[in-house]
Amino acid sequence: MNKILSYLNILSFFGVVYLIIRFVQSSFFLNNYELLFMDERLIINDIYNVWILDDEFSRFSNIKDNLLKSAFIVLTEISYGGDLRYGRIWSNIFIVLSGPFTFFNDQAVITTSRIITIFTYFISINLLINELLNKRYRWIYCLIFYSIPGVFYFNSIPKPDPFVILFIAIAIIFFRKNEDKKAIFFLGLATGTKVVGIFALLFSFIYLFKKNKTYFRINNLLRLFSYSFLGFIVANPILIIPPINIGSLPNFYSIYYNWINSQSLVAQSERFSSDYFITWGETMSSYFTYGLITNISLTIVFIIFTLYLVLTFIKNKEYIPFFVTSTGLSHLLFIFSSVERQWKVYLNYSYIFIFLGFIYFISSRLDNSKKILFLFYLLIVPLGFMRILIEFSDTTSPPPEDLSQIPIVVETIEELYTLKGGEYNLVLWDPSNGMPRNGVTYNSFFNVREKWDGSSLENILNKSDFYVSKEFMLTKDFEYYLVGDFYIYSKKSNP
Repeated sequence: MNKILSYLNILSFFGVVYLIIRFVQSSFFLNNYELLFMDERLIINDIYNVWILDDEFSRFSNIKDNLLKSAFIVLTEISYGGDLRYGRIWSNIFIVLSGPFTFFNDQAVITTSRIITIFTYFISINLLINELLNKRYRWIYCLIFYSIPGVFYFNSIPKPDPFVILFIAIAIIFFRKNEDKKAIFFLGLATGTKVVGIFALLFSFIYLFKKNKTYFRINNLLRLFSYSFLGFIVANPILIIPPINIGSLPNFYSIYYNWINSQSLVAQSERFSSDYFITWGETMSSYFTYGLITNISLTIVFIIFTLYLVLTFIKNKEYIPFFVTSTGLSHLLFIFSSVERQWKVYLNYSYIFIFLGFIYFISSRLDNSKKILFLFYLLIVPLGFMRILIEFSDTTSPPPEDLSQIPIVVETIEELYTLKGGEYNLVLWDPSNGMPRNGVTYNSFFNVREKWDGSSLENILNKSDFYVSKEFMLTKDFEYYLVGDFYIYSKKSNP
């Protein structure tokens, strides 16, 4: 069996290398700004806001001094940005590393941002393996972690999740060194980067209590909270402003909560529901069996076994495996009970930490552990690897013809401004469609921005001069111009 696993380790190495090469290759395709999926535009817009000094949210339109205006744009972007669903530390990493490529073209900015994410995911996985598993079979473990839900998504576009995992991995390194304050800081950083990090942060306090009960003396507890809060503030600098009325400043803590709350409730009527749990259970049972098991039974067995691992680890004072497995299980149960939409990418975080616990348990506990590890590999990797290959050939994005149509839309809008004039010099654009950006894909007197609020043309065109969408939504009070697949809506011209 040792020889079989050694050969499998070599084979897995080539599998991981192959996937990384494919991910890097794919980062060079569909990398025009006009073709970006809205989730990817989020980080690319942050980069451009700083490097082309674009006041995307028109916060400083009344400031005439260009130097002062530029300073405010940069300061606001690195501390706050446009929203608080993800920590600014994530955006700022890309602003620093990918930002200089704005001197080349948008393709260079987008591609480098994707490559940074690809290698962040790889490094994060390997740091976790180094700290918890036998490095002799590193590539077997690595390929298992590349075969779980969400891997393709988190290696295709820049998202904060790989950085959350990276910060947790660094925290585990510091826990191993008994540098607990540093570990807690990084867990606060992880939580501030994306709120899912809070599951690791909460169980870290349990871990520390089990490890040393003196941590729960008031003075020590306050120190731990202060270090975690410091990490949280580093991730979201604007939250250093306390949640009290200070002149005209808004309550950023309230804004933060509203962002987090609204993002988790998209198109849902209830916060928690047993129906969500049942549906998720069926979805994941089917996912890991190629549809052979389509009921919740497999998922229930999986959860019970994971809970058994948690209890076993804590009973035997194996606190790091306890911390890791509990983090994954608690997040899994939260998603199962509180999220209606079946987006399997949400579970990448869960399965990384649960499978870490599984593999640790198999390697350290079970007789015939190598045979069981081999079986676990066969259950997870072939299905997961094949799913990624399918996703490589089945990517969804705006159609490439948008690349030729969008410049014509922009030219048409310029002509319409000449004919009709405008009050705002602002064009709102359906964010689900590919779109241009002033200073990046075109240069003109008007700006194009994503339309996020309001669904009626009246509401949209009360804030902008034109609205662009692929959706036909004409009413008698408005007129439209059709350019390729795009409708340009505007108020009717005066007779």
